[in-house]
Amino acid sequence: MRKMLAFEGAAAFQLEVYTSSDEAVTLEILGMTREGPFKYSFVTNGTLTPETQYFPIPDIPICITLKLPSLPPKRNAVYALVFLRINKTRTQLLCQGFVDLFHSISFPNLVPMTQSQLTGAPRNLASADPAAGAEATITIPSYVSWIVRQVTVTLVTDATVADRAVALEYYDVSANLTYCVSAAVQIASKTVVYHWFVGAAVKEDATSGYQNAPLVDGLILLPGYRLRTKTKNIQAADNFGIMRVYYEQYPTFS
Repeated sequence: MRKMLAFEGAAAFQLEVYTSSDEAVTLEILGMTREGPFKYSFVTNGTLTPETQYFPIPDIPICITLKLPSLPPKRNAVYALVFLRINKTRTQLLCQGFVDLFHSISFPNLVPMTQSQLTGAPRNLASADPAAGAEATITIPSYVSWIVRQVTVTLVTDATVADRAVALEYYDVSANLTYCVSAAVQIASKTVVYHWFVGAAVKEDATSGYQNAPLVDGLILLPGYRLRTKTKNIQAADNFGIMRVYYEQYPTFS
């Protein structure tokens, strides 16, 4: 077997590390070939934009580990894939997954993934503060997909007599629409906090000023999709606050 892998000078070997990260963190890749151990480090861009690093190695790796030497500010901030390249051509995916201080990815013996590595990165994001009379909206960034768990927004209505009906709308890049309605209408001169979340019972509490309504379980929004309010009879001086979305984030390399 060793002779079969004795390429002599006929092949050049590299490790290709392909990452997506929403934090700028230092990654280390360590390993060993029959020529001895190696170690490299690099800093991710922290922009979610996929990036590629290439590291020359003298021979086919016997083992490798990709790890974080220090704790990143966020859980599951980095997703990585490690490929073996021979003569500048990808030949094998060696390992992949979320990397954090306590959970590395490795080859050939990949330690079973923990629950935190099998789920998306838990995140929340606030929209811009809409102008009066405008809807609240968020666009899913490039290179990630979201599984949405909860959406919260407050609407303050002006004195104009009209029954406003607020729905949560999400749509793809072709503007195909889907709606999650609210529990009840909102009258003039009133402040209501709207909550859409998985498993919610439809409920209005007029005294406390909130409404709950269910959100689709496992709602997946891809890059470029939009999530926004859609309000029937919205008035020029009605005012939404920021919309906050709670979600799991997964890398989408496209």
